[in-house]
Amino acid sequence: MPTSDSFGQSKNTKITVDENIEEGFNVYKTKWNKDKIEFFIDSKLVYTFNPEIKTIRLGLTTSHFISY
Repeated sequence: MPTSDSFGQSKNTKITVDENIEEGFNVYKTKWNKDKIEFFIDSKLVYTFNPEIKTIRLGLTTSHFISY
């Protein structure tokens, strides 16, 4: 979901600390749709990326992806 809210250390950056992360086995999961992305660790929601502006024009055309 490339938006102006998702570049680098933006307001949407979050660091989650889990003191026991190295103990045992962990399951990492993401769920996404056109509006948001949810991040889970061991079925616990740890972050939701849900920007106000959902898209950004990158100025690319189809020719940028065609190799001759």
